Amino acid sequence: MSNGSNISQQADRFTQGEEGNSRWNTHFEKVARLEEVVNSLKETSATTNDITASELRTQKEISTAISESEKKITGSIKDVEHKVENAIKEVDEKHKSFYRWLIGIIISIGATIMTVGAILYPKLQ
Repeated sequence: MSNGSNISQQADRFTQGEEGNSRWNTHFEKVARLEEVVNSLKETSATTNDITASELRTQKEISTAISESEKKITGSIKDVEHKVENAIKEVDEKHKSFYRWLIGIIISIGATIMTVGAILYPKLQ
């Protein structure tokens, strides 16, 4: 009698009961079906537990990956902010240097013009 993948073939004397008594055969089939149901429940239960454990592991891995990604993104943003601040400071310093140079040139030109004017003024009169 093969009633499922979990039930093995039994000798006729066990499946027929006492001298062909059909009552014994019916009880044996009930036991075999119950055994198959129990095995199926065990497999389903183990599968459900495995799925639950797998889902928990997956959620943990996703949370860890998200956390690591957030840390990397935050670090990258801070690096970019720092580079932008440094670039702004560098540009400000270059502007300051340029304006100082420009003011120095203007003052030098003004001083040169005044000196030339002071030298030439008496000669023009």
